[in-house]
Amino acid sequence: SDLMATGKAVFYVMGDWAKGHFTSMNMVPKVDFGYQPFPGTDDVFIGHADCFVLPIGVDRKIAKDWIQFLTTVKAANTFCPIKGAAPFVLDAPLDVYDDITKEILGYFRDDGVVKVLSRAPAGRSCSNVIRN
Repeated sequence: SDLMATGKAVFYVMGDWAKGHFTSMNMVPKVDFGYQPFPGTDDVFIGHADCFVLPIGVDRKIAKDWIQFLTTVKAANTFCPIKGAAPFVLDAPLDVYDDITKEILGYFRDDGVVKVLSRAPAGRSCSNVIRN
C-alpha cells in the first residue's frame, strides 16, 4: 500500500486495512484513493472477519463482557473507522464513516448480493482456492 501512497503504483489488491493505513497518512478517500471490487465479483461480496482471541486463564466474566462489547455499535464505531473497515453491526449510524465505507455498506446490504464471509486466515483461504 505504500507504493500506492507514494504514487509508484496505481492498482493493488488489498483489504480494508489499507484504507485505514491511507487515512492515517492524511490521504482523503475518493480524492487521494478509491476502491474497486475485484473483477468478476459483481454480485458477490467477499469479506474476511476480524477475530479477537482471549488467552487461556482469563476471567470468564471479563471474557464474556469483552465479547459482548465487541458486538455493540460503540465498538464498531470506535474500531472500524480507525481500521478503515465497514461496521459489522448493521444498525450502526453511518455519520462517522467516509464515502467509500458508505458505498461498500450499500453494496453489502443489497439483498441481491451474495455474501461470502471467511474466518480462516487469508493465506490458508487463498491456498485452498488455488488447490481446489
